[in-house]
Amino acid sequence: HEVTRRVWLRGPLAHERGPASPRSRVPAHRKRKARASAPSPRWGFACLPDQRVRVRVSGVNVSLGDVHIERGLTRGTPDDGAVATWDGAAWSAVLHVSGTPDPEGFWIRGKLASGKEWLHRGAHALWPTATSMVGRLEQWASFSNEPDQAYESGVAMVRAAAIAGVPPGATGVRAALHLLPVQPPLRRPTRVTLALPAEVASEHVGLYRRDGDADIWEWTDATFDSTAHAFRAESSRLGQFALLRDMKPPAVTVLAVPARAHARSRAYSTWALVARVTDTASGVLGRASGFIVDGVRVPTEWDAEMRLLRWRPLASPAPGRHAYRVEALDRAGRRTVRTGVFVITSR
Repeated sequence: HEVTRRVWLRGPLAHERGPASPRSRVPAHRKRKARASAPSPRWGFACLPDQRVRVRVSGVNVSLGDVHIERGLTRGTPDDGAVATWDGAAWSAVLHVSGTPDPEGFWIRGKLASGKEWLHRGAHALWPTATSMVGRLEQWASFSNEPDQAYESGVAMVRAAAIAGVPPGATGVRAALHLLPVQPPLRRPTRVTLALPAEVASEHVGLYRRDGDADIWEWTDATFDSTAHAFRAESSRLGQFALLRDMKPPAVTVLAVPARAHARSRAYSTWALVARVTDTASGVLGRASGFIVDGVRVPTEWDAEMRLLRWRPLASPAPGRHAYRVEALDRAGRRTVRTGVFVITSR
């Protein structure tokens, strides 16, 4: 026998609240500090069963009172808004989010200590998930919502934002698509499409993804549709998506080349030709990078953690002078070539 219960927490509805509690007093020095360093409100979301979502807003004045989080597109029902509760760092509330798509998103409102009303509108539009409807943002971004892609029906929060945290050696193209929440994972990958501006070429551009602002942008194996002038990729997680152009080829440094092998003192050859390869934007394409020795491409190992290309033959090369060429290619199609010579004096 098996019993399953799903429970989620929410703030009280209007008829469930008791008498209004007195506003907590905030020390004057904390107010001054908050005014001097208050960031803009940051919105976060967590999907709950039955088309409910927990909305969490941080970076909001700590002295607010009577705080509510509400739907921008009201329908005249109690589910349009909820009392927000303070968890020590942010205000949060659970709302029912049926009736989507909804371009109006959410508002947070409250009262300042002076009694004046304060409000802020979130920039997220609401799109249903687990439907045949294609989610869209303006004319340059879209994502699939097939019924079998999510474990249950829900809502995705969508907005455009400036591309931030771009890695060294790259530049952003247009804006980032934020698809939230990142959790839970999808049952089947969603197809994300980002279009390039008509006047922007696709060379060395790729579609990147990350979970949130504190994470690094990661390359996705997107395909370019020349007809639509857009990149398409599949992702098993929502998050932030953006088009970035890789501006620099990989940096290659050939490490010291041994002059001779020491076969007599070791059980096997430890001779190796090694180069360090780094690329901070799209990353190194290991399968397309390697060494060419005496005009012949040799088996090359790509150590992604150490960022090293290695050629380790079963036996050291024959004595004499050998010319080598190392080619490093990044995922955006930029290439770096280094050449040199090594000499084997004896076996």
